[in-house]
Amino acid sequence: MTSITNSKIGFTSRYYEPLQILKAKVASKNVFKLVRNEEKGTYSLPYLYKNYKNELEPVSVASKLVESVRQYLDDNLFSLDEKKLLLLELMPYIENFGNDTINSLNKWIGLAADREKHSQIVTECEKTIKSLKHINEIINNEFISYYTSLTSKKPQQINDQPVDISMKSKEEMQEIILDQFRKSNSRANHIVMMNVLRFEVILKLNPKEQEIFSDAAKALIDEGYISYEDASAGPECFRLTQKGYDRIYEDSFSSKPTPIIRKKKLPTSEFPNELYQDILKTLSDYGKDLEKKPKIYSGQDEEGLRDHFLTNLTGRYEKTAATGETFNKEGRTDILLKDDKGNNLFIAECKWWKGASVFHSTIYQLFDNYITWRDTKVAIIFFVNNKDFSSVLGQIEAEAKEHQYYVQYLGVKDMSSFSFLFRQKDDINNKVQVEIMLFHFLS
Repeated sequence: MTSITNSKIGFTSRYYEPLQILKAKVASKNVFKLVRNEEKGTYSLPYLYKNYKNELEPVSVASKLVESVRQYLDDNLFSLDEKKLLLLELMPYIENFGNDTINSLNKWIGLAADREKHSQIVTECEKTIKSLKHINEIINNEFISYYTSLTSKKPQQINDQPVDISMKSKEEMQEIILDQFRKSNSRANHIVMMNVLRFEVILKLNPKEQEIFSDAAKALIDEGYISYEDASAGPECFRLTQKGYDRIYEDSFSSKPTPIIRKKKLPTSEFPNELYQDILKTLSDYGKDLEKKPKIYSGQDEEGLRDHFLTNLTGRYEKTAATGETFNKEGRTDILLKDDKGNNLFIAECKWWKGASVFHSTIYQLFDNYITWRDTKVAIIFFVNNKDFSSVLGQIEAEAKEHQYYVQYLGVKDMSSFSFLFRQKDDINNKVQVEIMLFHFLS
C-alpha cells in the first residue's frame, strides 16, 4: 500500500465530506466507547480507568470496519473511479490504524508498570495492543485486496473517453443546463430538447451526478428560470422563461438584487464587514422572496430550507466555497463559507422557531460547539410558522439581552433581522457579530 501515491482532496472538493466520514470509520478511537471523567468534565478512552477491560475481538472488529467502508461507498453510488480516489486518500489512515492508541497504551503501561495494583489493567492493555495490531494487519490486507480488485477492473468510459471524476455540485449542474440555452443564443420562450440534454449531458454523468442533475433542474423550475414540458403537448423539453433569460445574460438578475462581488481579494485572517453585510442582504432578500412562495417552502424541514439559502451563497463570491452540514470545531454547521486558504468567513445556524428556550439553546449550540476564537461573523436564521409573527419578533431583543454571552444590541433591519454583539464563551474580550434573522413560513 505504501507504493500507491495519494491524491489530494481539498476542502472545496465534493469528496471532502465523504472523506471525513470514511476517516472517522477507520479511526481506532471510535472502536472504544468514551468514558466521562466527572471530576474533569472530559471524555477519555476507558483504558485510563480502573474498570478497563479489553473487549476487542480482532476478526469481528476488522470485518465490521471493512464492511462499513465498503457499504458507505456502495450506498452513495460512487463510481469505480471515485471509489479508487477516496481509497487512495484513505489508505494512510488505514495503514496507521491503532497506532495512536497503541502509543498511548504503551505510555500508560510505562507509568503503571511498577505499581502492583495496576498489574491487571496493564495485562488488559497489553492484550489490547496485541488486538489492535492484529486488526491493523487484517484491515490492511483487506483494503489492499479491495483496492486491487477495483484497479483490475476496466475504467468507466463514455464514448471511449474516461469519466471525469470531479463530482459536480447542484449549482454547477444548473449552469450546465443553462449553458445549453447560452450555446444557441436563446431568448425567452426558446426551448432545449430533452433528447439533446440526455445525449450531451446526462449519459456522461455517474449515477450520483444524475440525481444531482434532477435536483438542479427541479430547483431551476421551482425558482422560475425554466419550465418543463412533457411529450403529451409536443416535444419533451425545457423552456427558458424571461427570468431565466435575464439570469443567463445579465450580471445582476431579479433573484439577486445586490450585485455579485467579483474579483475581490479576500483576506485570510479577517472578514471585511462589507462582505458580511452583503451576505446578510443576500440571505434576507432571498428569505423575504421565499415567504411569498408557500408552494416551495411548505413541508420543508430545516435541512431543506437551509439548502435554499445555501444555494444563494454558493458561487456568489470569488475564491470561496459555501457548504452545508460541515464539520467545524465540535459539530456540523448548517452553513459555512470559507476562502480558498481554508479560513472561515461566515457561519450560520438554521432552526424552526420553538420559543425562547430554543432561542437560547441555539446560541449556546453555536458558541459552545461550532465557532472558534477566529469566527466573528455569524448568523442564526429562524423559520417561524406562528401566526402571530409580530409577537415572536417582539421577543428577540429582550431574550438576547438575557443571554449569558450578550454584549450589545446594534439595531434592527427590515423589521425581522436583528444585529447584536455577543462575546466568545471563554474570552469576554473577543466580540462576535451575530445577526438573528427571522422569516415567516406559515404552513
